[in-house]
Amino acid sequence: MEQLGDLADEIVPLFITLDPERDTLPILKDYISNFYPPILGLTGTLAETDVAAKTFRAFFRKEKSIDNDLKNYLISHTSAFYVIDPKYNIMTKQFKCGTIPDKIFACLTKIL
Repeated sequence: MEQLGDLADEIVPLFITLDPERDTLPILKDYISNFYPPILGLTGTLAETDVAAKTFRAFFRKEKSIDNDLKNYLISHTSAFYVIDPKYNIMTKQFKCGTIPDKIFACLTKIL
């Protein structure tokens, strides 16, 4: 983030879970602790998650794991970054699974 200069102080990265039934607050807190700079983790009810996903036009679906273990399910989801400026304009950039971090960084730097 230091390449972004003073703008980095104004950026608030968010992570919104799409699986509030499994992603309890302690699990979410542990997960987001892996990121630097720190990000803000958000969760809510399943109904609130549905509203957020529809608002951001994000797709998500619970799927069975390969071993059919009901506790070990997967969440398929949209892979996108949403940048919201102070006037609430939303810019979206989607990336395919496996996109290298340098490419993501370069794209987001252009947006910011």
